Amino acid sequence: MYRSRTQTDPDRFVVQDSYFPVWHGGSVMLYQEAHVPDSMLSEVELEDWVVFEHGKCWEDICHAILEAHDLVYIVDWSIYHKVKLVREPTKPLPSSEGLQVLLLVWDDKTSHSKFGINTSGVMQTHDEETRKFFKHSSVRCLRSPRYASSKLSIFKQQACFMLWFSSFPRFCHFFSVVGTLFTHHQKCVIVDTQAHGNNRKITTFIGGLVLCDGRYDTLEHRILRDIDTVYQDDYHKGRENSGFGWREWLWKIHCDITFAEVL
Repeated sequence: MYRSRTQTDPDRFVVQDSYFPVWHGGSVMLYQEAHVPDSMLSEVELEDWVVFEHGKCWEDICHAILEAHDLVYIVDWSIYHKVKLVREPTKPLPSSEGLQVLLLVWDDKTSHSKFGINTSGVMQTHDEETRKFFKHSSVRCLRSPRYASSKLSIFKQQACFMLWFSSFPRFCHFFSVVGTLFTHHQKCVIVDTQAHGNNRKITTFIGGLVLCDGRYDTLEHRILRDIDTVYQDDYHKGRENSGFGWREWLWKIHCDITFAEVL
């Protein structure tokens, strides 16, 4: 997009046959990883000799949520209320105000919390914990599974599992393949942010934004260092959660898109 410090005409890069036309007056911020310490990335010069300011994704999300006046909408594969968005802060956190908060998370059919029996589920998404945490609050949390298309036959929507026992005949059990084995993987955080004067605008963070345990990382990809500080209580290696040894590092890219004044 930026070559020889000249901004490319966005009209020349219109996505063909899309549902929505090109919008003018917005902006895009690109991110690497959940957090980038100061002076870690090299400078990037834009047009008019302006230097690109690298953002800090999770920290910017935290401030955007706390500074929102009207709405916070989060759609994610997993949201865990115990995860800290800001761990290496670079600016003070503002105070929060009352607003509408809606959460839409994937409903892992293998996790349950009924009759005093709790199962974490195969994917360990904490969907039951998140639901219980926000149950009696003003936050509306909806767990949504994947649904198979009604156009598919019943055999494609369901699967037959044969369980064999030595002293019993075989047992055939039907369960939803799509709802159990497939997830919805949309990830976005939508908030209203400050525009000119008293006006508000919409900012949307998109990308690999899984706001749960084991997803915080920087370009350093620390696998042993700071396990007892920055990554304390956030040790996650799939099904191996002993809390010892190296941590599993992640490489994610994100962006936020800010639209023109709409509120």
